[in-house]
Amino acid sequence: MKMINVLKKKNSSKKGFSLVETLLAVVLVGLLCIIVGGGTVVVKDAFQRMVKKENAVTLCSTIETKLESELRNAEYRGMDGDTILFVSHSNSSYRGMVIGIAQDPFDDPSSPGVIRIHFYTKDGDSWKDMDGESDADKKIKAAPILPESTFSDNLVPELTLNYDDSAGTFSYRILIKDASGDDAAVLAASPEKSDEDGSFREIKPKY
Repeated sequence: MKMINVLKKKNSSKKGFSLVETLLAVVLVGLLCIIVGGGTVVVKDAFQRMVKKENAVTLCSTIETKLESELRNAEYRGMDGDTILFVSHSNSSYRGMVIGIAQDPFDDPSSPGVIRIHFYTKDGDSWKDMDGESDADKKIKAAPILPESTFSDNLVPELTLNYDDSAGTFSYRILIKDASGDDAAVLAASPEKSDEDGSFREIKPKY
């Protein structure tokens, strides 16, 4: 009989969680999930920004390498509006041709800001852009300086190219902007910080 009473006392002393304790536990678990989830989002956003920045730097460097290869081997020929024309002496498929490097309008939804190489021919006293013209049953098209697939992550280049006739030098500035935001923030530049100080890099061609 005493043993039965002892067991009853032990069983009666085992109490479960109250409703308040259960609700408190649920709230704490929910808060923990929110904190952990929010931290994950912050880390993910920071990682994506870092990757986009690195892609912008790589894109800027790639454009710069291609551009300098052309400008160092350029022989100035004249102007077509704002486009500088020169004979290309680079090791490219258009070696010996008169070309001009121009940028598509930024409001063109199909290819905003794509930098293209245009091919020119002499037309009397002026130069004629052959883009869209036919030559030996082949339509001539301006070629992107880089494959358009290179431009990812809403990265858009902005090229400013000048020529000093008296000094015989080219100068350029490349900005890589993030087109996904309203402010079009500059993620990479050549020369470095040229988006802040307005500096240009000069190139003296061989020809």
